[in-house]
Amino acid sequence: MIARGRKSLGNILKHHTMASGQTVPVLGFIFVVLALWAAMLVPALAQGTADSTPAPSASPVVPAEVIADPFVVHNVPVDVTATSVTEARERGLTQARVTAFRRLIEWMTLRENWAAIATPDTNKVIEMVLEFSVANERSSAVRYLADLTVRFDPVLIRTFLRAQNFPFAETPSRFLVVVPLYQPSAGGAVELWQDANPWRDAWSAILPHDGLVPITLPLGDLQDIAMVSADQAIAKDREALMKLAAKYGAAGVVLARATSTGDTLNIAVTELRPLGDPFEAQLSATVSGADDKARAEAFKTAAIEAMQPVEDHWKKRNTLRFGAGGKLTALISVNSLQEWLGIKARLARVPAVEKVDLEAMSKTLVQAAITFVGDEAQLQFAMSQSDLELSKDGDMWILRAPSLRVQPPATEPPPAAVAPPKP
Repeated sequence: MIARGRKSLGNILKHHTMASGQTVPVLGFIFVVLALWAAMLVPALAQGTADSTPAPSASPVVPAEVIADPFVVHNVPVDVTATSVTEARERGLTQARVTAFRRLIEWMTLRENWAAIATPDTNKVIEMVLEFSVANERSSAVRYLADLTVRFDPVLIRTFLRAQNFPFAETPSRFLVVVPLYQPSAGGAVELWQDANPWRDAWSAILPHDGLVPITLPLGDLQDIAMVSADQAIAKDREALMKLAAKYGAAGVVLARATSTGDTLNIAVTELRPLGDPFEAQLSATVSGADDKARAEAFKTAAIEAMQPVEDHWKKRNTLRFGAGGKLTALISVNSLQEWLGIKARLARVPAVEKVDLEAMSKTLVQAAITFVGDEAQLQFAMSQSDLELSKDGDMWILRAPSLRVQPPATEPPPAAVAPPKP
C-alpha cells in the first residue's frame, strides 16, 4: 500500500479546543459530540410530546439510490426431473448454485477470458455461497421447478478470481435507460414508441437484467413520446435523451438501433451519459425462427448480446488493480450524525474501498482515512456510482454526498468554527 501524505488540517480535528482552552483527544471528543447531538435531540422530543401540534421537521434525508449487490444472482431457473421429487429438488438446487456462480463470474470478467476461467468442482462452488432463497416452487411426484436467488461470499469470489490471474470488476453502474429503435427493413421507417415493436418486446423480456450495468425501459407514455422522438433518438440528441434519463433517475441511456434484413438483425449500440464521449459498438444476430415464439426468443437473445459490449466497456473502465492502491484522508462536512452514518453506509458499498477509519469528528466535520484498491481516479469514479463526490482541494481530499445533505433548521445557530490546537 502507498501511504498518502496528510495536510496539517488533519491535525486540526485531532484535538478540539474547548471554551476553557483545554484540548480533548479525538476519542473523548467523539463522546462529547455525541452528547451534544443527544442534548439537541432530547429537548426537541420533549417539546413534541408536550405540544399537541408537532413542530415542523427539517428536510428529510434523501435515501441513497438502491445499488445492485454485485455478488447476488437473481432468478436462476430450476427444472429437474428425477426418480423422486426429493432427489429432483436436491439436484436442482445444487445445479442452480453452480449456474449462478458461472453467471457471476461472467458478469465480473471480460468475455474474451470466459473460456479460460474454469468452473471449480461443485463442493468448492457451494463453499462460496453465503445463502440462497427459493421462490415460485412447483413440483410433481418426480419433477421440481423453482427460481433461485443466490448470494456469494465477496471475499471468496475475489480470492478465486485473483488466483485465476484475470482482470475483473465489481463496481456496479447506476442503471441506464434503453431506447430501442427498430427498423423492420433497410430504408424503412424507424419505430420507437409504436406498440408493435418486437425489438422493444425483446428488451422487456430480459428485464430485470442482472449484472454490473442494470437497465430499465421507459414507459412509452405521452411524456416520453413528447420528450424524445424517433428522429431525435436517431440523431443521438444528447439533451433530449438526458432529459429522458433524468425522468427515470438513470445515469444515461443505451440507444439500441436494430435493422432487420431477412433473418439478420444488424444492431448499432450507443451508450450516452451526461459527460464524456459516447461509446459505440456494432453487431449482428440471426433471428430466424420456425414460428413467432421462436423468432421472439431469437430477438431476446439478440438483446442480451447487444448489452455485452456495453458491459465489457464498463468492466474495462472499472477493472480493479490489486497491485495498486493506497490510503487517503478525506474531510467530510456533515450536518447531523444521521448524515455521517448515511455516508459511511454508502462507502461500504463501494468495491474499491477496503476500509474506512474514523480519525476525528466535530459537530460539522468528519475526518476519515480511506484505504482503497486501484488508483485515485478509479476510486473517484466508483464512488460516483454511489452518489459520492470525492475531489481534491490543494493537498486535501473532500468527500461529499449531495443527495444526503440535510439543511439545519433555520432556528439553529451556525456551528462554531473548528479551532486549531494551541501550541
